[in-house]
Amino acid sequence: MAAPEAIALTYFPVRARAEPFAMLAAYLGVPVELTIVGREEWPAVKPSTPLGQLPVATWPGSSVPVVQSNTLVRALAQEHGLLPADPATFRLVDMALESAHELTKLINPLSNVLHGESFLQTKQEYADKRGRYFTMLSDLLGDNDFFGGGSRPTPACFMATHVVDLTRSVFGKDETDAAYPALAALCDRVQRLPGVSDYVSNRRPLRAMPEPASAPATAP
Repeated sequence: MAAPEAIALTYFPVRARAEPFAMLAAYLGVPVELTIVGREEWPAVKPSTPLGQLPVATWPGSSVPVVQSNTLVRALAQEHGLLPADPATFRLVDMALESAHELTKLINPLSNVLHGESFLQTKQEYADKRGRYFTMLSDLLGDNDFFGGGSRPTPACFMATHVVDLTRSVFGKDETDAAYPALAALCDRVQRLPGVSDYVSNRRPLRAMPEPASAPATAP
């Protein structure tokens, strides 16, 4: 049997909006051909993208670029039967996906680009917001291994894993895991999955976090 063709993915050299898709592809064994766009290259590349942003993916056999990080995750999951067929379960899983994604708007820049006062202000904003979102995500997960209650991970699992992973990098693993043990266990479970484990071991490392200039933000 011929090996599957790769999905072409274009993104920046950071661990942010493309990360849930990359982990999902690794789990499914779907090859991804990654093109990294650096800061110097971005002004020339930006006009060629549908919305002036990344990531952009193109599926084999198609010339239509696909954008929006949640769309990428849902599309790949749908192709491989990871979206719940039951409408009620799908609603809960998709709510978890969107809720985790909402947090990426703060935790992605915190982990990758912010410094100084903007880092401290955004860290406090994220700390103020995280409690409500993480509590709801923990409730949606319940006692299940994965969002949706099945034996296989759903798209929300990869988005939540990305968020928990970055939260650990900013606030510390011990603090994060003690406050939200169910989500911490989910993150570890997903990162141990076949394919994901190798991907996580070999991916680009995060930058060193800025040194705190004042008292760190505390979890609500």
